[in-house]
Amino acid sequence: MKQLALTFTVAVCVAGMSGRLQATGYYGPDSYLDRGGANVVASPEFYWDLEAKRIAREFPAPEKLRLAPKIPEVEDSSRRAERKAATANADTADFAAALHEGQIKPPDAALATRQHEAARVLIQDTDDQSTAGLPDEFASEFADYHRGAFAYQKGPAHWEEARQAWDALLARPEGERHYRTVWATFMLAKLALKKLEPDASALFVRTRELAAQGFSDSLGLAADSYGWEGRSEWKQGHPEKAAPLFLTQLALGDESAVVSLKALIPDRAPIEGMLNYGADPEERQAWTDEQKRVQEEKEGAALKNAARDPLLRRLVTAHILATSTAPNFWGEDSGVAAARSKHWLAEIKAAKLSELADAEYLGWAAYNGGDYKDAEHWLGLAAAESPAAMWLRAKLQLRAGKTADAAQSMAAAWRVLRDATTYTGWSPGTSEEQNDYVTKSHDGPSWSFRRRRAATWRRCDWSAAILCRPSTSSNAAV
Repeated sequence: MKQLALTFTVAVCVAGMSGRLQATGYYGPDSYLDRGGANVVASPEFYWDLEAKRIAREFPAPEKLRLAPKIPEVEDSSRRAERKAATANADTADFAAALHEGQIKPPDAALATRQHEAARVLIQDTDDQSTAGLPDEFASEFADYHRGAFAYQKGPAHWEEARQAWDALLARPEGERHYRTVWATFMLAKLALKKLEPDASALFVRTRELAAQGFSDSLGLAADSYGWEGRSEWKQGHPEKAAPLFLTQLALGDESAVVSLKALIPDRAPIEGMLNYGADPEERQAWTDEQKRVQEEKEGAALKNAARDPLLRRLVTAHILATSTAPNFWGEDSGVAAARSKHWLAEIKAAKLSELADAEYLGWAAYNGGDYKDAEHWLGLAAAESPAAMWLRAKLQLRAGKTADAAQSMAAAWRVLRDATTYTGWSPGTSEEQNDYVTKSHDGPSWSFRRRRAATWRRCDWSAAILCRPSTSSNAAV
Protein backbone atom coordinates (compact mmCIF):
# COMPACT_ATOMS: atom_id res chain seq x y z
CA MET A 1 0.00 0.00 0.00
CA LYS A 2 1.29 3.44 -0.85
CA GLN A 3 2.59 5.40 2.08
CA LEU A 4 0.24 8.22 2.94
CA ALA A 5 1.32 10.93 5.36
CA LEU A 6 -1.09 13.41 6.80
CA THR A 7 0.12 16.61 8.45
CA PHE A 8 -2.34 18.91 10.17
CA THR A 9 -0.77 22.23 11.15
CA VAL A 10 -2.98 23.76 13.85
CA ALA A 11 -2.84 20.42 15.54
CA VAL A 12 0.16 19.24 13.60
CA CYS A 13 -1.10 15.65 13.81
CA VAL A 14 1.16 13.68 11.48
CA ALA A 15 -0.22 10.52 9.94
CA GLY A 16 1.43 7.90 7.73
CA MET A 17 0.15 4.76 6.10
CA SER A 18 2.37 1.73 5.87
CA GLY A 19 0.12 -1.26 6.29
CA ARG A 20 -2.06 0.89 8.52
CA LEU A 21 -2.44 4.63 8.97
CA GLN A 22 -0.44 5.96 11.90
CA ALA A 23 0.30 9.29 13.53
CA THR A 24 3.43 10.44 15.25
CA GLY A 25 3.31 12.09 18.65
CA TYR A 26 5.36 12.47 21.78
CA TYR A 27 6.56 8.87 21.88
CA GLY A 28 5.13 8.15 18.42
CA PRO A 29 4.21 6.67 16.23
CA ASP A 30 0.85 5.90 17.77
CA SER A 31 -1.91 4.28 15.77
CA TYR A 32 -4.14 6.95 14.23
CA LEU A 33 -7.09 4.87 13.12
CA ASP A 34 -7.46 2.54 16.09
CA ARG A 35 -10.38 2.70 18.55
CA GLY A 36 -12.83 2.68 15.65
CA GLY A 37 -11.37 5.85 14.13
CA ALA A 38 -11.99 7.99 17.20
CA ASN A 39 -8.99 10.19 16.32
CA VAL A 40 -10.66 11.20 13.06
CA VAL A 41 -13.50 12.99 14.85
CA ALA A 42 -11.40 14.16 17.80
CA SER A 43 -10.04 17.67 18.09
CA PRO A 44 -6.64 18.39 16.62
CA GLU A 45 -3.78 19.03 19.02
CA PHE A 46 -3.13 22.75 19.48
CA TYR A 47 0.28 24.17 20.39
CA TRP A 48 0.74 27.20 22.63
CA ASP A 49 3.77 28.55 20.79
CA LEU A 50 2.12 28.21 17.36
CA GLU A 51 -0.99 30.02 18.55
CA ALA A 52 1.04 32.76 20.25
CA LYS A 53 3.02 33.27 17.05
CA ARG A 54 -0.17 33.31 14.99
CA ILE A 55 -1.53 36.16 17.12
CA ALA A 56 1.85 37.92 17.26
CA ARG A 57 1.87 38.39 13.50
CA GLU A 58 -0.61 41.25 14.09
CA PHE A 59 1.99 43.18 16.13
CA PRO A 60 4.80 44.17 13.77
CA ALA A 61 7.30 46.77 14.99
CA PRO A 62 9.92 48.83 13.15
CA GLU A 63 12.74 47.98 15.56
CA LYS A 64 15.21 45.13 15.00
CA LEU A 65 16.82 42.78 17.50
CA ARG A 66 20.59 43.01 17.58
CA LEU A 67 21.44 40.70 20.47
CA ALA A 68 20.82 37.00 20.01
CA PRO A 69 17.14 36.36 20.88
CA LYS A 70 16.59 34.69 24.22
CA ILE A 71 15.19 31.18 23.86
CA PRO A 72 13.41 29.54 26.80
CA GLU A 73 15.06 26.32 27.96
CA VAL A 74 18.19 27.28 25.99
CA GLU A 75 19.13 30.41 27.96
CA ASP A 76 22.23 28.82 29.48
CA SER A 77 25.57 30.27 30.55
CA SER A 78 26.96 30.10 27.00
CA ARG A 79 24.15 32.28 25.68
CA ARG A 80 24.56 34.74 28.53
CA ALA A 81 28.28 34.87 27.73
CA GLU A 82 27.40 35.50 24.10
CA ARG A 83 25.24 38.47 25.04
CA LYS A 84 27.93 39.83 27.36
CA ALA A 85 30.45 39.58 24.55
CA ALA A 86 28.08 41.39 22.19
CA THR A 87 27.75 44.22 24.72
CA ALA A 88 31.52 44.49 25.09
CA ASN A 89 32.04 44.46 21.32
CA ALA A 90 29.41 47.16 20.78
CA ASP A 91 30.95 49.28 23.52
CA THR A 92 34.40 49.01 21.93
CA ALA A 93 33.08 49.70 18.42
CA ASP A 94 31.06 52.71 19.53
CA PHE A 95 34.04 54.20 21.34
CA ALA A 96 36.21 53.76 18.26
CA ALA A 97 33.52 55.37 16.08
CA ALA A 98 33.21 58.33 18.46
CA LEU A 99 36.97 58.87 18.27
CA HIS A 100 36.98 58.61 14.49
CA GLU A 101 34.06 61.03 14.09
CA GLY A 102 35.46 63.52 16.57
CA GLN A 103 32.52 63.10 18.96
CA ILE A 104 35.09 62.76 21.75
CA LYS A 105 38.56 64.34 21.65
CA PRO A 106 40.88 63.00 24.34
CA PRO A 107 44.44 64.38 24.30
CA ASP A 108 45.79 60.82 23.94
CA ALA A 109 43.41 58.61 21.95
CA ALA A 110 45.46 55.45 22.48
CA LEU A 111 45.52 55.93 26.25
CA ALA A 112 41.79 56.71 26.31
CA THR A 113 41.10 53.54 24.34
CA ARG A 114 43.12 51.41 26.76
CA GLN A 115 41.32 52.98 29.74
CA HIS A 116 37.96 52.37 28.09
CA GLU A 117 38.75 48.71 27.44
CA ALA A 118 40.07 48.17 30.97
CA ALA A 119 36.87 49.62 32.43
CA ARG A 120 34.72 47.40 30.24
CA VAL A 121 36.62 44.25 31.23
CA LEU A 122 36.28 45.12 34.91
CA ILE A 123 32.53 45.80 34.58
CA GLN A 124 32.02 42.43 32.90
CA ASP A 125 33.60 40.66 35.89
CA THR A 126 32.07 42.77 38.67
CA ASP A 127 29.46 41.53 41.14
CA ASP A 128 28.34 42.32 44.68
CA GLN A 129 31.48 40.67 46.07
CA SER A 130 33.95 42.70 43.99
CA THR A 131 36.34 45.08 45.73
CA ALA A 132 38.31 46.52 42.78
CA GLY A 133 37.72 50.14 41.86
CA LEU A 134 36.88 51.46 38.41
CA PRO A 135 39.96 52.86 36.61
CA ASP A 136 40.16 56.49 35.52
CA GLU A 137 38.77 57.31 32.10
CA PHE A 138 38.65 60.30 29.79
CA ALA A 139 35.55 62.29 30.74
CA SER A 140 32.79 61.49 28.23
CA GLU A 141 29.39 59.86 27.85
CA PHE A 142 31.23 56.51 27.80
CA ALA A 143 32.87 57.14 31.17
CA ASP A 144 29.51 58.27 32.60
CA TYR A 145 27.88 55.09 31.37
CA HIS A 146 30.66 52.92 32.77
CA ARG A 147 30.29 54.46 36.21
CA GLY A 148 26.62 53.59 36.18
CA ALA A 149 27.18 50.07 34.84
CA PHE A 150 29.90 49.41 37.41
CA ALA A 151 27.65 50.52 40.30
CA TYR A 152 24.72 48.51 38.90
CA GLN A 153 26.82 45.33 38.76
CA LYS A 154 27.76 45.78 42.43
CA GLY A 155 24.17 45.18 43.49
CA PRO A 156 21.16 46.97 45.05
CA ALA A 157 23.23 48.82 47.63
CA HIS A 158 24.86 50.75 44.77
CA TRP A 159 21.87 51.28 42.50
CA GLU A 160 21.43 54.90 43.52
CA GLU A 161 25.01 55.54 42.41
CA ALA A 162 24.13 53.97 39.06
CA ARG A 163 21.08 56.18 38.70
CA GLN A 164 23.09 59.32 39.42
CA ALA A 165 25.76 58.40 36.88
CA TRP A 166 23.21 57.76 34.12
CA ASP A 167 21.25 60.90 34.99
CA ALA A 168 24.50 62.86 34.69
CA LEU A 169 25.04 61.31 31.26
CA LEU A 170 21.58 62.37 30.10
CA ALA A 171 22.16 65.89 31.46
CA ARG A 172 24.92 66.38 28.89
CA PRO A 173 24.12 68.44 25.76
CA GLU A 174 22.66 66.25 23.02
CA GLY A 175 25.80 66.54 20.93
CA GLU A 176 27.84 64.93 23.71
CA ARG A 177 25.70 61.84 24.24
CA HIS A 178 24.92 60.39 20.82
CA TYR A 179 26.19 56.90 21.67
CA ARG A 180 24.99 56.27 25.21
CA THR A 181 21.64 58.07 25.52
CA VAL A 182 19.66 54.96 24.55
CA TRP A 183 21.79 52.67 26.71
CA ALA A 184 21.47 54.90 29.78
CA THR A 185 17.71 55.37 29.38
CA PHE A 186 17.19 51.63 28.98
CA MET A 187 19.21 50.89 32.11
CA LEU A 188 17.33 53.53 34.10
CA ALA A 189 14.14 51.76 33.00
CA LYS A 190 15.51 48.39 34.15
CA LEU A 191 16.54 49.95 37.44
CA ALA A 192 13.04 51.36 37.92
CA LEU A 193 11.58 47.94 37.12
CA LYS A 194 13.79 46.21 39.67
CA LYS A 195 12.65 48.72 42.28
CA LEU A 196 9.00 48.26 41.17
CA GLU A 197 8.65 51.94 40.29
CA PRO A 198 5.66 52.77 38.05
CA ASP A 199 7.67 55.04 35.73
CA ALA A 200 9.60 52.03 34.40
CA SER A 201 7.13 51.59 31.54
CA ALA A 202 7.45 55.21 30.47
CA LEU A 203 11.24 54.91 30.44
CA PHE A 204 11.10 51.86 28.18
CA VAL A 205 8.85 53.82 25.82
CA ARG A 206 11.34 56.69 25.99
CA THR A 207 14.11 54.27 24.98
CA ARG A 208 12.30 53.58 21.72
CA GLU A 209 11.56 57.26 21.14
CA LEU A 210 15.22 58.21 21.54
CA ALA A 211 16.35 55.48 19.17
CA ALA A 212 13.80 56.70 16.63
CA GLN A 213 15.19 60.24 17.01
CA GLY A 214 18.58 59.02 15.83
CA PHE A 215 20.54 58.32 18.98
CA SER A 216 22.74 55.26 18.53
CA ASP A 217 21.16 51.92 19.42
CA SER A 218 24.02 49.54 18.71
CA LEU A 219 22.53 46.78 20.90
CA GLY A 220 18.96 46.92 19.61
CA LEU A 221 17.66 47.99 23.02
CA ALA A 222 14.64 49.65 21.46
CA ALA A 223 13.49 46.21 20.30
CA ASP A 224 14.51 44.64 23.61
CA SER A 225 12.44 47.21 25.51
CA TYR A 226 9.07 45.72 24.51
CA GLY A 227 9.50 42.60 26.61
CA TRP A 228 10.86 44.56 29.56
CA GLU A 229 7.99 47.05 29.39
CA GLY A 230 5.59 44.11 29.24
CA ARG A 231 7.14 42.71 32.40
CA SER A 232 6.76 46.11 34.07
CA GLU A 233 3.07 46.27 33.18
CA TRP A 234 2.51 42.70 34.33
CA LYS A 235 4.16 43.42 37.67
CA GLN A 236 1.87 46.42 38.08
CA GLY A 237 -1.18 44.22 37.52
CA HIS A 238 -1.93 45.40 33.97
CA PRO A 239 -2.12 42.19 31.89
CA GLU A 240 -4.14 43.95 29.19
CA LYS A 241 -1.18 46.32 28.62
CA ALA A 242 1.43 43.58 28.92
CA ALA A 243 -0.18 41.36 26.26
CA PRO A 244 0.50 43.52 23.17
CA LEU A 245 4.02 44.24 24.40
CA PHE A 246 4.90 40.56 24.82
CA LEU A 247 3.34 39.81 21.43
CA THR A 248 5.41 42.57 19.83
CA GLN A 249 8.48 41.12 21.52
CA LEU A 250 7.61 37.76 19.98
CA ALA A 251 6.93 39.28 16.56
CA LEU A 252 10.43 40.77 16.66
CA GLY A 253 11.85 37.25 17.07
CA ASP A 254 12.42 36.94 20.82
CA GLU A 255 10.92 33.56 21.68
CA SER A 256 11.20 34.10 25.43
CA ALA A 257 7.90 35.96 25.01
CA VAL A 258 6.21 32.58 24.45
CA VAL A 259 6.78 31.84 28.13
CA SER A 260 6.14 35.42 29.32
CA LEU A 261 2.68 35.35 27.74
CA LYS A 262 1.74 32.46 30.02
CA ALA A 263 2.00 34.82 32.97
CA LEU A 264 -1.14 36.53 31.62
CA ILE A 265 -3.31 33.39 31.81
CA PRO A 266 -5.22 33.64 35.12
CA ASP A 267 -6.20 29.99 35.59
CA ARG A 268 -3.15 28.24 34.19
CA ALA A 269 -2.13 25.15 36.12
CA PRO A 270 1.36 25.29 37.66
CA ILE A 271 3.85 22.73 36.43
CA GLU A 272 6.67 21.62 38.66
CA GLY A 273 10.06 22.78 37.47
CA MET A 274 8.67 25.23 34.92
CA LEU A 275 8.31 29.00 35.04
CA ASN A 276 4.80 29.87 36.20
CA TYR A 277 5.15 33.30 37.80
CA GLY A 278 3.27 32.13 40.85
CA ALA A 279 3.16 29.62 43.68
CA ASP A 280 4.69 26.28 42.75
CA PRO A 281 2.70 23.03 43.14
CA GLU A 282 4.23 22.15 46.53
CA GLU A 283 3.39 25.55 47.95
CA ARG A 284 -0.17 25.29 46.66
CA GLN A 285 -0.62 21.90 48.27
CA ALA A 286 0.24 23.44 51.65
CA TRP A 287 -2.41 26.17 51.34
CA THR A 288 -5.27 26.30 53.81
CA ASP A 289 -8.87 26.19 52.57
CA GLU A 290 -9.05 29.94 53.06
CA GLN A 291 -5.94 30.54 50.97
CA LYS A 292 -7.36 28.33 48.24
CA ARG A 293 -10.65 30.24 48.32
CA VAL A 294 -8.87 33.60 48.04
CA GLN A 295 -6.80 32.32 45.11
CA GLU A 296 -9.89 30.99 43.34
CA GLU A 297 -11.65 34.33 43.76
CA LYS A 298 -8.61 36.14 42.44
CA GLU A 299 -8.36 33.87 39.41
CA GLY A 300 -12.10 34.13 38.81
CA ALA A 301 -12.02 37.94 38.77
CA ALA A 302 -9.00 37.94 36.46
CA LEU A 303 -10.73 35.48 34.14
CA LYS A 304 -13.81 37.72 33.90
CA ASN A 305 -11.58 40.66 32.99
CA ALA A 306 -9.76 38.55 30.42
CA ALA A 307 -13.07 37.56 28.81
CA ARG A 308 -13.80 41.25 28.22
CA ASP A 309 -10.41 42.14 26.80
CA PRO A 310 -10.06 41.35 23.07
CA LEU A 311 -6.44 40.22 23.24
CA LEU A 312 -6.42 38.43 26.58
CA ARG A 313 -9.54 36.58 25.49
CA ARG A 314 -7.72 35.15 22.47
CA LEU A 315 -4.69 34.19 24.55
CA VAL A 316 -6.73 32.41 27.22
CA THR A 317 -8.65 30.51 24.54
CA ALA A 318 -5.39 29.46 22.88
CA HIS A 319 -3.95 28.31 26.20
CA ILE A 320 -7.05 26.28 27.02
CA LEU A 321 -6.87 24.56 23.65
CA ALA A 322 -3.13 23.92 23.98
CA THR A 323 -3.47 22.34 27.41
CA SER A 324 -6.69 20.42 26.82
CA THR A 325 -5.71 18.77 23.53
CA ALA A 326 -2.07 17.98 24.29
CA PRO A 327 -1.10 14.42 25.26
CA ASN A 328 -1.73 14.12 28.97
CA PHE A 329 1.82 13.38 30.13
CA TRP A 330 1.94 16.09 32.79
CA GLY A 331 -1.00 18.34 31.99
CA GLU A 332 -4.56 18.48 33.23
CA ASP A 333 -6.72 15.38 33.20
CA SER A 334 -9.59 15.35 30.73
CA GLY A 335 -12.23 16.14 33.37
CA VAL A 336 -10.40 19.23 34.60
CA ALA A 337 -9.73 20.38 31.04
CA ALA A 338 -13.39 19.96 30.04
CA ALA A 339 -14.56 21.88 33.10
CA ARG A 340 -12.08 24.65 32.39
CA SER A 341 -13.31 24.98 28.80
CA LYS A 342 -16.94 25.02 29.90
CA HIS A 343 -16.26 27.69 32.52
CA TRP A 344 -14.40 29.85 30.02
CA LEU A 345 -17.16 29.65 27.41
CA ALA A 346 -19.69 30.61 30.07
CA GLU A 347 -17.61 33.69 30.93
CA ILE A 348 -17.48 34.66 27.25
CA LYS A 349 -21.24 34.39 26.91
CA ALA A 350 -21.79 36.34 30.14
CA ALA A 351 -19.70 39.20 28.75
CA LYS A 352 -22.31 39.71 25.96
CA LEU A 353 -19.73 40.92 23.47
CA SER A 354 -20.71 42.74 20.29
CA GLU A 355 -17.50 41.77 18.47
CA LEU A 356 -15.54 38.57 18.82
CA ALA A 357 -12.23 37.69 17.16
CA ASP A 358 -11.15 34.06 16.84
CA ALA A 359 -14.67 32.72 17.44
CA GLU A 360 -13.67 29.53 15.63
CA TYR A 361 -11.21 28.75 18.43
CA LEU A 362 -14.03 29.07 20.94
CA GLY A 363 -15.83 26.62 18.68
CA TRP A 364 -12.97 24.20 19.10
CA ALA A 365 -13.18 24.61 22.87
CA ALA A 366 -16.87 23.68 22.72
CA TYR A 367 -16.12 20.79 20.37
CA ASN A 368 -13.54 19.43 22.81
CA GLY A 369 -16.22 19.32 25.48
CA GLY A 370 -18.62 17.43 23.21
CA ASP A 371 -21.00 20.40 22.81
CA TYR A 372 -21.34 20.31 19.04
CA LYS A 373 -24.35 22.64 18.96
CA ASP A 374 -22.32 25.30 20.76
CA ALA A 375 -19.42 24.63 18.40
CA GLU A 376 -21.80 25.38 15.48
CA HIS A 377 -22.81 28.61 17.24
CA TRP A 378 -19.24 29.87 17.55
CA LEU A 379 -18.41 28.73 14.03
CA GLY A 380 -21.28 30.88 12.76
CA LEU A 381 -19.56 33.94 14.30
CA ALA A 382 -16.14 33.12 12.87
CA ALA A 383 -14.26 34.33 9.84
CA ALA A 384 -15.54 31.74 7.39
CA GLU A 385 -12.30 31.32 5.45
CA SER A 386 -9.87 31.03 8.35
CA PRO A 387 -8.10 27.64 8.39
CA ALA A 388 -9.27 26.85 11.93
CA ALA A 389 -12.86 27.59 10.91
CA MET A 390 -12.63 25.45 7.79
CA TRP A 391 -11.15 22.62 9.79
CA LEU A 392 -13.85 22.84 12.45
CA ARG A 393 -16.48 22.94 9.72
CA ALA A 394 -14.98 19.77 8.25
CA LYS A 395 -15.19 18.00 11.61
CA LEU A 396 -18.82 19.02 12.14
CA GLN A 397 -19.75 18.06 8.60
CA LEU A 398 -18.12 14.69 9.15
CA ARG A 399 -20.15 14.14 12.31
CA ALA A 400 -23.28 14.99 10.33
CA GLY A 401 -22.38 12.37 7.72
CA LYS A 402 -21.58 14.96 5.02
CA THR A 403 -18.31 13.37 4.03
CA ALA A 404 -18.01 14.98 0.60
CA ASP A 405 -18.53 18.47 2.06
CA ALA A 406 -16.12 17.65 4.87
CA ALA A 407 -13.46 16.60 2.35
CA GLN A 408 -13.84 19.90 0.49
CA SER A 409 -13.66 21.94 3.71
CA MET A 410 -10.57 20.11 4.91
CA ALA A 411 -8.87 20.41 1.54
CA ALA A 412 -9.44 24.18 1.66
CA ALA A 413 -8.04 24.34 5.17
CA TRP A 414 -5.07 22.23 4.13
CA ARG A 415 -3.96 24.80 1.56
CA VAL A 416 -3.23 27.17 4.46
CA LEU A 417 -2.23 24.61 7.06
CA ARG A 418 0.41 22.80 5.06
CA ASP A 419 3.31 24.57 6.79
CA ALA A 420 3.80 26.47 10.03
CA THR A 421 5.11 29.63 8.36
CA THR A 422 1.86 30.09 6.45
CA TYR A 423 -0.22 29.54 9.57
CA THR A 424 1.77 31.66 12.00
CA GLY A 425 3.55 34.14 9.76
CA TRP A 426 6.68 33.29 11.75
CA SER A 427 10.03 33.55 10.00
CA PRO A 428 12.71 31.98 12.20
CA GLY A 429 16.45 32.16 11.65
CA THR A 430 18.17 29.68 9.45
CA SER A 431 20.08 27.74 12.09
CA GLU A 432 19.14 24.13 12.74
CA GLU A 433 18.46 24.94 16.40
CA GLN A 434 16.01 27.73 15.54
CA ASN A 435 14.19 25.70 12.89
CA ASP A 436 13.71 22.84 15.33
CA TYR A 437 12.79 25.06 18.23
CA VAL A 438 10.25 27.31 16.54
CA THR A 439 7.40 24.84 16.90
CA LYS A 440 8.47 23.17 20.10
CA SER A 441 5.55 23.20 22.49
CA HIS A 442 6.21 24.92 25.81
CA ASP A 443 3.40 22.98 27.45
CA GLY A 444 5.16 19.74 26.69
CA PRO A 445 7.58 18.21 24.21
CA SER A 446 6.49 17.81 20.62
CA TRP A 447 8.02 17.15 17.23
CA SER A 448 9.16 20.27 15.39
CA PHE A 449 7.22 21.32 12.33
CA ARG A 450 10.32 20.97 10.17
CA ARG A 451 10.44 17.26 11.01
CA ARG A 452 6.70 16.84 10.66
CA ARG A 453 6.79 18.52 7.29
CA ALA A 454 8.80 15.58 5.97
CA ALA A 455 5.59 13.57 6.30
CA THR A 456 3.42 16.20 4.58
CA TRP A 457 0.29 14.84 3.06
CA ARG A 458 0.46 15.05 -0.75
CA ARG A 459 -3.11 14.18 -1.64
CA CYS A 460 -6.39 16.04 -1.17
CA ASP A 461 -8.57 13.17 -2.37
CA TRP A 462 -8.66 11.46 1.01
CA SER A 463 -12.33 11.17 1.91
CA ALA A 464 -12.29 7.41 1.46
CA ALA A 465 -9.11 6.98 3.48
CA ILE A 466 -9.94 9.30 6.34
CA LEU A 467 -13.29 11.06 6.36
CA CYS A 468 -15.39 8.06 5.43
CA ARG A 469 -13.77 5.82 7.99
CA PRO A 470 -16.56 4.64 10.31
CA SER A 471 -16.38 5.85 13.88
CA THR A 472 -17.83 4.07 16.85
CA SER A 473 -17.11 7.05 19.11
CA SER A 474 -20.14 9.07 20.18
CA ASN A 475 -18.17 11.56 22.28
CA ALA A 476 -15.44 14.03 21.38
CA ALA A 477 -12.00 12.99 22.54
CA VAL A 478 -10.42 15.51 24.87
